[in-house]
Amino acid sequence: MPCSTCQSYEHLVECPTFPAVREMFGDQANVVDQFKPNNNAPYGSTYISNWRNHPNFSWKPRPPQYTPPAQAPQQASNLEQAIANLSKVVGDFVGEQKSINSQLNQKIDRVESTLNKRMDEMQNDLYHKIDNIQYSISRLTNLNTVQEKGNFPSQPHQNPKGIHEVEAQGRES
Repeated sequence: MPCSTCQSYEHLVECPTFPAVREMFGDQANVVDQFKPNNNAPYGSTYISNWRNHPNFSWKPRPPQYTPPAQAPQQASNLEQAIANLSKVVGDFVGEQKSINSQLNQKIDRVESTLNKRMDEMQNDLYHKIDNIQYSISRLTNLNTVQEKGNFPSQPHQNPKGIHEVEAQGRES
């Protein structure tokens, strides 16, 4: 395939006639547009192929590249401050919980001793009541054995004859 500019088969890229063509077309462009080249540009008259895809030399709008936030050190100090505040709050909470726990332990000990005392009193009271019931049962048992055998209190007793009898004075008719 020949060169598109000079139709030569000796080269495929970088045609040697380009500088002459550029000068010819460049002069025509300068005349038409009254173009004044910038002589202060260090690379003004050269083309560097490596810069073809450079983002600063593109006419297409590109998405902005990531830039780290400027407040990163401040965020770190805010994070450190938050950690310090959190550790202080947790320390205060633990201290308060220890005092609350000691107060609760004291109250629990008082309630436990009061309950033990009441249980001992109730147990002693029950022992006395059981002793009284046993004594009453033994008395009732003794009363039943004293009575005549074969007679139970639910059976009626016969009135003894001759005691406290009233004789009627009768008239003879």
